[in-house]
Amino acid sequence: MLENPRRDQRLADRSRLSSSSCSVIDPNLICPGGDEVATVSAARRSAMPGTKAFISPRSFGCGCAVLRCIMRACAGNAENVRPRARLRAIGLCFLIAVGVLEEGWLIRAQRVSEWRVYRAADGLTESLTTAVTISPRGNVWVKHGEVDAVSYLDGYNVHHIPVPSEPNYRVYQSAAGRIWSIYAEGLLEYVDSRWQRYPIKELRWEVGMSPTRAIRPTPILPAEEDRVLLLLPDRFAEFRARTSELKVLRHASETSLGTFLDMTLAQDGGIWITGAEGIAKVPGRVRQINRDTQWREYVLPPDLAVRNLLRPFDDDDGGVTVVADDPSVNRRVLVHFDGTNWMSYSALKEGLRYAWRDTEPGKFWGLTMNSLLRIDTDSGRVEQVEHPGARFYDVAVQARGVFWLATLEGLYRYAPPAWRTPSGASGYSSVVYSVIEDSSGRLWFATADGLLEFDRRQWRRHAWPQNFDVSFRARDGLFNLKEGRLLISASEQVWVFDPHKDEFKPVVHPGGRRLRKVLRQLPDGVVCVQTAEAGAAPGQYDFELFNGNEFVRWEEAPPAIDLGNELFFLAATENGDLWLGGRSGPALWHEGKWQKFTAADGYDDEGALCFVEMPEGQIWCGGLGKISQYDGRNWAVVLSGLDRVSAMVRSVDWSVWAATGSGLYRYYKETWASVGEEEGLASSACYSLIEDRSRKLWVGTSRGVSQYFPRADPDAPRTTILEVTQTTQGANENVIAIGFRGQDKWRYTPERRLLYSCRLDGGSWSAFTPGTNAVYRDLASGKHKFEVRALDRNWNMELRPAAYQFDVVVPWYQEKRIVAVAIVGMTVALVFAAVAVNRHIRLMRSHAEVEKKVAERTQELERAMAALAHSEKMTALGTLAAGIAHDFNNMLSIIRGSAQIIEANINNPDKIRLRVERIKTVVDQASGIVKAMLGFGRAGDQPTSDCDVREVVENTIKLLGDRFLRETNVLQDIPDDLPRIRGSRDLLQQILLNLILNAADAIERDGQIVIRGQIVSNPASTKPVLAPADAPGYVLISVEDTGVGIPAELLQRVFEPFFTTKAFSARRGTGLGLYMVYQFARQMGHGLAVESEVGKGSKFTIIAPITSERA
Repeated sequence: MLENPRRDQRLADRSRLSSSSCSVIDPNLICPGGDEVATVSAARRSAMPGTKAFISPRSFGCGCAVLRCIMRACAGNAENVRPRARLRAIGLCFLIAVGVLEEGWLIRAQRVSEWRVYRAADGLTESLTTAVTISPRGNVWVKHGEVDAVSYLDGYNVHHIPVPSEPNYRVYQSAAGRIWSIYAEGLLEYVDSRWQRYPIKELRWEVGMSPTRAIRPTPILPAEEDRVLLLLPDRFAEFRARTSELKVLRHASETSLGTFLDMTLAQDGGIWITGAEGIAKVPGRVRQINRDTQWREYVLPPDLAVRNLLRPFDDDDGGVTVVADDPSVNRRVLVHFDGTNWMSYSALKEGLRYAWRDTEPGKFWGLTMNSLLRIDTDSGRVEQVEHPGARFYDVAVQARGVFWLATLEGLYRYAPPAWRTPSGASGYSSVVYSVIEDSSGRLWFATADGLLEFDRRQWRRHAWPQNFDVSFRARDGLFNLKEGRLLISASEQVWVFDPHKDEFKPVVHPGGRRLRKVLRQLPDGVVCVQTAEAGAAPGQYDFELFNGNEFVRWEEAPPAIDLGNELFFLAATENGDLWLGGRSGPALWHEGKWQKFTAADGYDDEGALCFVEMPEGQIWCGGLGKISQYDGRNWAVVLSGLDRVSAMVRSVDWSVWAATGSGLYRYYKETWASVGEEEGLASSACYSLIEDRSRKLWVGTSRGVSQYFPRADPDAPRTTILEVTQTTQGANENVIAIGFRGQDKWRYTPERRLLYSCRLDGGSWSAFTPGTNAVYRDLASGKHKFEVRALDRNWNMELRPAAYQFDVVVPWYQEKRIVAVAIVGMTVALVFAAVAVNRHIRLMRSHAEVEKKVAERTQELERAMAALAHSEKMTALGTLAAGIAHDFNNMLSIIRGSAQIIEANINNPDKIRLRVERIKTVVDQASGIVKAMLGFGRAGDQPTSDCDVREVVENTIKLLGDRFLRETNVLQDIPDDLPRIRGSRDLLQQILLNLILNAADAIERDGQIVIRGQIVSNPASTKPVLAPADAPGYVLISVEDTGVGIPAELLQRVFEPFFTTKAFSARRGTGLGLYMVYQFARQMGHGLAVESEVGKGSKFTIIAPITSERA
């Protein structure tokens, strides 16, 4: 027997009540086969757009059932019930009946989550909105009343620009972002915070000849840059703002449309143009349309008595809907063209101003001045939607069923939710226990009220047989048999339904065995059934195969295993293993034996109700409260805190859906998120789900069927970081608290339903949670980067996370690293200072002895002593004394200067940090120099790497200290695009330091030192003293000074050991500085060149090979 949902709906309409809130006795909470009733209380809510209150036939029947329950309870205990108590029970029944009829008990209100409203409180200039347009960028432009600003919305924020001179006309935005409007004499463009006028005489003439243009202005479409398309009654033209030229692209007389009337931008980028006699599609992109573009014209058929097609809106299927004049009814009616066929609908009491198609075929929206209508052209049903907008001025339509209403009381956005009940199934609101797709693509739903069928166009309900007990238990449901038949399993009942005959037949085992459960769907319309003898123990059963006609023994069936008094599923994996789920948990049939899993084996849940195999071979089992994973060795909980996992499905995008009593959960991209009634599900209690062959997801809930439309919400949310606070808890514990908030585009997912994931300093992302703050404890001092991203309930993830950089500052004496470095630095400094003093004393003693011997010896002896001294100097070259004395004097100067600055600025953490860093750098460099001096002649002691010349030069200058830079004018001319060079960063820095200090000794107070860098392919022009290693190119790093210069006869000796021109000057040198420069350069494979002119200065050049990667 078939039931007619439209008849049920008409009955519901006749029973419509005025109340929109009530106390509810939910019929879906009545236990099947029992008399228990669960009651809930619903708070009174304010009316919202589209709210309808009605008593459905099922609700009325359930109300009567509630009354019968109470009456039977009284009657069943009549001997124990006093007369007064019985009278009170009868009075209670009467009150319940009155409540049903007067207060709207058992009423369910239509969901209203489709509507969003924007008013002045949300950022609009004012709540009154008179015109609305949508740009190709997705921005929504809104005109208001007599105010001085236009509002536009980008989905996250509301912005404003000054109002044009003609406040009644729409504002348009091109794909390039240029903003246009129209006025009585031409076009307006918003440029540089003002509206610029472009007079057009043809437009001025049109406004003068047609007074209605003041109400319905000339249609325009911004194309690209300075190009705007206009539709005049006799022509379709383009206007170029740059030349103020209007060029005709097509005259109306060249078409079959008659007078041009209106146009709109199509979803594919083309244009729909309407006329008095038909409609035309201008294909291609707007920016590509020209006079040679071929139009596709569609003339109204003779049997369609309409004309003057206005206000076109295209739909997702490529069709277009307009309003047109119908002389037969003397009003404007709805007309739809799907690309081939025309359809008009005139059965309305008043004329339409706008009309557009809904997401489903045959369903339309209509708008009059004061009414919003939902029109079903197939059934002829017209529903007036109760809407607080009161008065409607304009409408703008987007893809996926979204539209905007400009009203007296605000800007309303209608967007169908991602989860919604198909319109044909809205009359079926009972529990959906199971769903299946047959071989022909039809969907079947086992509900509490009957077997529901959907053939992709029409919904039908087949009532259960009179003797069918609608007591579906866990994993009972529907299965496919041969010849398109269905098998229904419910509480040890098995029935076969033949859709061709609309006939139910019970299945009886020929051996009289109990049909305890249908466990598995096999190919070719065969099912696996658990059968048992009457009175058999839970572990005494057999697996048999049933093809719709007969039972046969399953030859390959495993033996029975006791998993409690009920089994739920039998599933096969890709490797041939079998999994059986029961009350006590799952069991695995592998290599000819069963392995049972309990809490002792790691499966910590009650029962195994459903099963899914993951791509990597893991097994997921759903129980009464958890989803658990088995990886072949161990069990682990994947998701907990659930209420009865009834079904799981792995979809084609590798995500896993889980239907539970507490919502529908999805595991996608390693993230769990749930949806419920706030996202559009008919109910959060989900019992069944399926992904059909067209990849559409269907969910059976306690209140009917819901379908998933993922394209309904394609936009990701945005996150804003609100504040970062640093506090101290206890003695030394630093706590960083970061607050943030998110917003989904167009408020599709409410802010309270967004999920967030965070990470710090580029680490791993945390799991998505609803929390809007992050707390970190005992972070290291220094810079840190915090990032957070949001996820909405349609699994749109924020691609550009919000980021915030912050510094963690602790007192220097609490920073263990700084204290340790300072101690190590001071220790090293004292050690090397002692070594330097010792070497200096020894040198002084040696010098005194030499002077005494020189005084006593003859010139010949002096020459011999000179030779001996030279030999001693060469021997001393192998020791550390002289080199350390020279270089560490410089380094100790830097350390002393930094220590003095620290002492003078003990309350300035920034300067202390900077000076400590300099001390650390000098200490590290000193360590490198010691290693280099100890290893003269040994290759590889100083590792070479790619060096950034600019970075090395800048770090060297920093080492000089503020005092040195104040007293000496040091300049640098290092290009940013210099390639990286091959060498040791420490040795190169020491070379530069020696050259700069030598240059400083050579210049006067007003002199200057310049460090330059350049690229050469051949260094021969520099006349190198030391040739560099072979390389495809070189970087020249030169240190120039304006000092006294070096005489030509001494120029070739400057790199000799112990040679110095400062032997008797106030700044006496050791003669080892340039010699060490020479040795370091040779060790790195660098070249050296020197140029000097007495009285003008000197120039020392390092010739550094470029790395092979750059070459």
